[in-house]
Amino acid sequence: MPLDCLSQMWLLAGEPALAIETAMEAVALDQFREISHQLLMRSHVAIGNPSEAVIVYHSLRGLLADELGTDPSNETEALYVELLG
Repeated sequence: MPLDCLSQMWLLAGEPALAIETAMEAVALDQFREISHQLLMRSHVAIGNPSEAVIVYHSLRGLLADELGTDPSNETEALYVELLG
């Protein structure tokens, strides 16, 4: 998704606030796309707000459980553990 690429570019460019904005747009367009949530989590940590990254993770986890009866991917779980470390 182009918004994921743009969010990643903003993150790499040291503009986490713009990365958050773009990742939020991507999540709004496809709430089940985990890469968008992952970028949102990384961006919140980059801006110095890890508690918001945890909220994003738990929101995704609840959504996937309620709507699809599944857990986040191993990649999302590993990111969550990494961000908590």
